[in-house]
Amino acid sequence: MWGKGVMVGEQKLSRWRASWLLVKESWRFLRADSELLLVPVIATIMMVLLFGILMVTLLVTGMIDSLQNDSALAVQGTVFIFGSYLITAFVVALSRAMVVHTVAKRAANIDATLGQSLWVALRHAPALFLWALISATVGMVLRTITERFDRLGRFITAFLGAAWGVLTYFVVPAIVLDNKPALKAVTYSGEVFKKTWGESLITNISLGLVFFVLHLVAAILFLGTFMISAKVAMPVIFILAGVLYVIFLFGAIAVQQVLESIIVTLLYVYATTEAPPANFNSELLAAIVARTGKTVDGSVLPVATTV
Repeated sequence: MWGKGVMVGEQKLSRWRASWLLVKESWRFLRADSELLLVPVIATIMMVLLFGILMVTLLVTGMIDSLQNDSALAVQGTVFIFGSYLITAFVVALSRAMVVHTVAKRAANIDATLGQSLWVALRHAPALFLWALISATVGMVLRTITERFDRLGRFITAFLGAAWGVLTYFVVPAIVLDNKPALKAVTYSGEVFKKTWGESLITNISLGLVFFVLHLVAAILFLGTFMISAKVAMPVIFILAGVLYVIFLFGAIAVQQVLESIIVTLLYVYATTEAPPANFNSELLAAIVARTGKTVDGSVLPVATTV
């Protein structure tokens, strides 16, 4: 599969090249809905609020600065860690749900405002929260394995964590677009991933490589600026570069997360329906997704030619 190519129109492309084009198409999708870049901002606000609620809850229940025995501290730490996992998973699910709804609407040639997408995400909040609870529980189990088995535990958790990530890759689109309950969304996500596993992995690697290079270049520039500012004894240059570097980091992380959500949605939409997304390179998407000529639900898709 890795060595095979695909035919897009009359052009033969490697799967790596086709996946890279999918990243570029997703970037074009993002430019058409640039308000999606506000999703990470909304997610950050939600994260701060929920963590604030968690800390206040711990204070009110007397779990902080109260009993000083080891048992109380252990319980306190466990509650905080699990709460952190739960909040992070829930906010990530909500923010991805917003992107999923927006992209799915545009794929159907319909515009969706950010407010509408937020409302849809909140409407699915119960299922998304249950999914976050499942995810947080799995996270705690993997953490426990790591702590108890040291090096072997890290190896086991790395393997299980990767498998869990694969199985749940399409959970949020399944919940938002097909109204799947959280548990059924996990199994359905696995079915969709089996159809798109090659492209899902390669496209994520391609996206990761792009942003790795960007981060590397930014780090080199920042280090160079630091050395220059130290040589000419002008700390203001270093401070300014540091501010710009932090802004770049947050911006790059936000863009990468949104692009990943766009790619997940596009792959999910095409893998589960017979209709290619509007305003998208349908030949490309058909070529890199179609395998058996059928969707997950059994409807017929145009079969791509592998060469």
